[in-house]
Amino acid sequence: MASSARGITAMDKDRSDSLAQMHLVKILRAYILQMVTEVPGYKALLLDKDTMRVSSTQFGRTELAEHNVVQIERLDSNDSKEHLELKAVCFLRPTRENVTMLKRELREPRYQSYHLCKCVEVSSCVRKVA
Repeated sequence: MASSARGITAMDKDRSDSLAQMHLVKILRAYILQMVTEVPGYKALLLDKDTMRVSSTQFGRTELAEHNVVQIERLDSNDSKEHLELKAVCFLRPTRENVTMLKRELREPRYQSYHLCKCVEVSSCVRKVA
């Protein structure tokens, strides 16, 4: 009888872990949607390598386009084309490398405005989910 009770407890823990992961996915989707819907007009989503992975698992380009996101670009891309008609929504981890690249970007701005959002521990949580 004790072993079956342990089995149920382990199953409940697995179920609880699965639910927590599903909630994390919902939270990520809601956070990204909030970022892009709070900025009016047409926008570009400016990402780092980890937030690119996070956002691409949550949204397709068509779904983002429904929220007026017409361009998705990595911060470390070497694209120097100006997009002054777009507002940049920057979803970045607060790393030294990203701050350096963002400073370089802001010295010669390519977008109409920049809206900064950060991702602290979410990327490591998503790796566990994926």
